[in-house]
Amino acid sequence: MTGPVLLSEADWLLARVATAQPADAAAAWRTWRATNDVDELSGHAYPFLVTIGARADAGLPDEEAGRLRGLHRRSWYVDQRLTSAARRSVDALTAAHVHVAMFGLLPLSSLDGHSGRLCSGVDLLVRPLDLAAAATALTSLGHRSVSSRRRRRSSVLVMVDHEGHHHRLHTQLPHVGALGRRTDGVWMRRATMPPDAHDLPSLSSADAVVLATAPRLGWVEPADALWPVDVHRLVQTHGNSEWWDQVVDAAAETPWGRHITEALHGCRARLGTDVPDRVLERLRALEGPGYRLRFERAARATRSRIRRRSTAAPLQRPPADA
Repeated sequence: MTGPVLLSEADWLLARVATAQPADAAAAWRTWRATNDVDELSGHAYPFLVTIGARADAGLPDEEAGRLRGLHRRSWYVDQRLTSAARRSVDALTAAHVHVAMFGLLPLSSLDGHSGRLCSGVDLLVRPLDLAAAATALTSLGHRSVSSRRRRRSSVLVMVDHEGHHHRLHTQLPHVGALGRRTDGVWMRRATMPPDAHDLPSLSSADAVVLATAPRLGWVEPADALWPVDVHRLVQTHGNSEWWDQVVDAAAETPWGRHITEALHGCRARLGTDVPDRVLERLRALEGPGYRLRFERAARATRSRIRRRSTAAPLQRPPADA
């Protein structure tokens, strides 16, 4: 399996529309439209359409380009409200001396320079010993604990603020798993989003690449299908030699180096992402997961298949977190 979500040929075409030069993007769109309809979304299409809507130079027909721009504007507006909500929560957590780092789609809009990522809430990583203090700090803001269908399997607590925004607290990242090994590397590399994004602490761009390409042991949702687009844009923005060394260091703290290699190789082959051979070689040489983690991954995959068979899971426009 390549990446956290296995993509169809149609999905890869949309990823190319989102990342390629204008002429290639227009050609990929025509190929996709030959067998797909914007009005009949299926698979992982909708998140791709939202991010394609940010492109003014993709060469789409005017009517279709206008519709996709509308999808993106709606998502951008939701993201701005979520960012403001995240700032209030992070400020309260910082004042309570809680170590916190945002992750997921919301901080990616600043890490790779593209806004509008179809976010459904705020994902916050805290240290396990800080969980009680974090819950107290958010409660003091008026947040309340809820049992939510937007809960991720890696989250331990979901809280909702007075505007209805979901804040999901995690003590581990989705690729770590309950039986995986936690390290302090994520905290040592923790980054800060740019000033126009309110200086919110988040995963480093290197850790964001690892999260985007490693197998999921916490959650898989439709927006996770955007992982090739996230990887391509992060590489475009940050991909110098020193940065790639940080990516390898971050991957070495996980057992997923070989899987990350496959995902990066897929991006290079499909999207032309500039991934150096030496990086793929170093990642491929890393140790793989142990028995316990392989068992956890297989058990979670089996449970997910059973749930998909027993539940009609639509992939239409997700509800706005507004």
